Amino acid sequence: MTRRQPSFTQAELTRALKAAQKAGLTVGRFVLEPTKLTVFSGEPPVPKGEVTPLTEWRARRGSR
Repeated sequence: MTRRQPSFTQAELTRALKAAQKAGLTVGRFVLEPTKLTVFSGEPPVPKGEVTPLTEWRARRGSR
């Protein structure tokens, strides 16, 4: 069996994420599919009632 060539290289992914950041977006997450790369801006949503260390830290410091 031969290995399938990746549809996106690491350089292409890095280029896309840096371009999004340069455009002023905060990259929340990205989804890599065989034929496309989707970049989601903003922070990933935290389910209601779930307290993470990050949300605790922000609450203590009055961060948004």
